[in-house]
Amino acid sequence: MKDYVIRLIFSLIVILLIFGIADWFDIKCLQEGSTNRILLIFPVTFVTSWIASYIYQKRRLN
Repeated sequence: MKDYVIRLIFSLIVILLIFGIADWFDIKCLQEGSTNRILLIFPVTFVTSWIASYIYQKRRLN
């Protein structure tokens, strides 16, 4: 259960960072109104959350 919470938190943080960076650097494909927005953000958050979960598990075992 703790693993899923960690993945959720990291996913939310990554989504907020991506939206902030997209607005800050004016990246059109990640801003509101873009049809590819979800297709670009979902894989990035999914992979990032799994990497964070993996790192957390490795640190906990050592």
